[in-house]
Amino acid sequence: MEMSILCPKKMKHCRKVAEALADAFNIECYDIEEILNIPITDLLIIVCGGVSSGEDKSGIEGYIKKVSKDIVKSVGLVILDSNWNNISRIDGWKIGGGADILKKILDEKDIPVIDQHMCESQFYMFCIGHPNKRDIQKSVDWLQKLQKQIS
Repeated sequence: MEMSILCPKKMKHCRKVAEALADAFNIECYDIEEILNIPITDLLIIVCGGVSSGEDKSGIEGYIKKVSKDIVKSVGLVILDSNWNNISRIDGWKIGGGADILKKILDEKDIPVIDQHMCESQFYMFCIGHPNKRDIQKSVDWLQKLQKQIS
């Protein structure tokens, strides 16, 4: 199974998680500006933050519109968020706004979002020190489980 990772590298917390995942799985990590250069991939992991407020602070929405089903077969989302209520929900997915917009764009392109993962992240004075090693390990564990499920 071919996997790639996509993130807005200008957002340090996203880059930190994305590069850790890329290292753990020995796969390529692309910046959102390189979306047209990603190879054909069975699973594209999109690591993004700044979308939970309902507005896309990362700029990722415009780039996701450029992806095609010919290149990307399925997507896994890693959403970085400083809102503990979003992270700690039983269903693990309380995010509205921007993340729902990303899912809608991908749905319209017939690219399934097969799973999503919440990762705690710093926002101004909230959740200082996140994502930390534990948060990153949870993301790695999530991707290992996802990889096993779909292979």
